[in-house]
Amino acid sequence: GFNVHAAEVGARAVGVDESREAMAICALKARKTGGPFVQAQAETLPFRDGAFDLVYCYSVIEHVASVERTVAEMVRVTRSGGAIYLHTPNAWSCWEGHYKVFWLPFLPQPLGRWYLRLRGRPVTYLASLRRLRPGRLRRAFAEAGVTALTFHRGTPARESVGPLRRLTGLYYRLTGVSPFIELVARKP
Repeated sequence: GFNVHAAEVGARAVGVDESREAMAICALKARKTGGPFVQAQAETLPFRDGAFDLVYCYSVIEHVASVERTVAEMVRVTRSGGAIYLHTPNAWSCWEGHYKVFWLPFLPQPLGRWYLRLRGRPVTYLASLRRLRPGRLRRAFAEAGVTALTFHRGTPARESVGPLRRLTGLYYRLTGVSPFIELVARKP
């Protein structure tokens, strides 16, 4: 989706995904965006140092094998003075956005699988899902040499329309937790 919007405003974007199936979908979209798309793992991006003004990572980093190596690669391919936009579900959230269900923070995977089966949802996707916290991302960026991070809070809680909306609303107000981690990192 991002590549389509980037093309519409005249920006050149390169899409990356490690999945062969995703590449097939990208090929269909390439007619509209003009591509290009590259099949690669986030931990080993096939681009030169400083190749991009902006790296956009939306709901991806929670699925990679190594969060720290992925952040280091995003920093490596971003030019000096460039930006990295990252969006991911917050481990402290009461919402699992991939499955679109209420979720207890830090629910162990075996209980998560049971809960998803109970809700009639597939469970395989859960194996690749890593719920992250802001502190881990802050440390990963610091290890990669980037400390200029701006966390954007106030993303509305999507689960606030359900039967537990008063309870989750109170939880968010008392803790200051945001359901998603959204940050912009500036490379020095």
